[in-house]
Amino acid sequence: NRNVFEGLRLLDMEQRKGLKKWPFIILLDEANLSPMEYYWADFMNVCEMEENEERIINIGDDYSYLLPKTLRFLATINYDHTTEVLSPRLIDRAWIILIQSSDILIDEIEEPDYSKEYPIVEYENLKQLCDSTYWKSKSLETAIIDKFNNIRTCFQYIGINFSPRIIGMIKKYCLASKMIMDFSGNAYVALDYAVAQKILPMINGYGEQYQEFLKKLLL
Repeated sequence: NRNVFEGLRLLDMEQRKGLKKWPFIILLDEANLSPMEYYWADFMNVCEMEENEERIINIGDDYSYLLPKTLRFLATINYDHTTEVLSPRLIDRAWIILIQSSDILIDEIEEPDYSKEYPIVEYENLKQLCDSTYWKSKSLETAIIDKFNNIRTCFQYIGINFSPRIIGMIKKYCLASKMIMDFSGNAYVALDYAVAQKILPMINGYGEQYQEFLKKLLL
């Protein structure tokens, strides 16, 4: 895709010159029409690198580009018989926002207003949600920690241990959610979403021990 190619060239230049003022977002529309873990594998490998490592993407023919932290990916997907199921590897590395089916009546449909102008969001604003250094200095409530550790113990019973990346992602998610989620009806709402996305997909087994594990998890 030419736009992505030009974007990578621009990002490479910004990284080499130390320019970090603006975020750069690449949108993948209907991303699961083909298996993402195949065509997006190189970018997922880069996601596994430590923050202090130099992230480089190679797209063939000696085209290598530096990827700055300002780069983010957003993907839209549909779940039906025409699309591919997301792989555990991809789910392990991405957060998913489920948009509920619309209940708007046909006679209430209005044309969207595209005339509004919105302020440009600088990278520093986005960085607050993603900066590991910032979140390492923050602490979760004791109730959230205890609930997570109980879940963790259940999974250890069947030999499943959570990776440091998953634990760090869940912690940042719960902390960042304080700014945008409504906790009035459920103090564990952020942890619920995080566990549903990062932990429950690991459930895959059978036998008496697995049955006992599921009972403990339900409790």
